[in-house]
Amino acid sequence: MFAAALATAARGGTAAVARITDGPAEVMGRALLVRPDGSHDGSFACEGSLGGHPELDRTAAGEARAMLDAGRTGTVLIGEDGSRSGRR
Repeated sequence: MFAAALATAARGGTAAVARITDGPAEVMGRALLVRPDGSHDGSFACEGSLGGHPELDRTAAGEARAMLDAGRTGTVLIGEDGSRSGRR
């Protein structure tokens, strides 16, 4: 995931990485690569992904794309079921 993000940047492209930084140990560190068009690689529901509820991938990708569009970085709190919990 991170190598693909770096390769995209090296080509002059943009991408965002959504990563689980808090929660159950079995999903810690899982990540999605999100492109400006909203497409993403990985799924939190399996290895190379976030794991958990199917809405988690969709919400995380949407939040990452919004931050990418705004040219920002940050932390977004998302519930295990994909519910939006706010920004830090």
